[in-house]
Amino acid sequence: MPTVRDDAAAIAADIRFAVADADGRQSTALRRFIQLNDNLTAEHGAARFALAISPPGPTGSRQWDAALAAHRLVADSCPCPTGR
Repeated sequence: MPTVRDDAAAIAADIRFAVADADGRQSTALRRFIQLNDNLTAEHGAARFALAISPPGPTGSRQWDAALAAHRLVADSCPCPTGR
């Protein structure tokens, strides 16, 4: 799919590096997560699907993994699980 935007897997890798950084660059991780949202919002149809089709790998943080998984469900208009 022709797009210059990073997909969910690439963004997850960037978040993984930010989390692993000795300085704990959470602001970098947050900026990349916001960029994923912007990327998905900017695309439509098949291009949006292409950005979300590759499952993001683990980031090393349960919180970021959960955020990426939830964002993927919302982006795909899937029902989100409810908390207990």
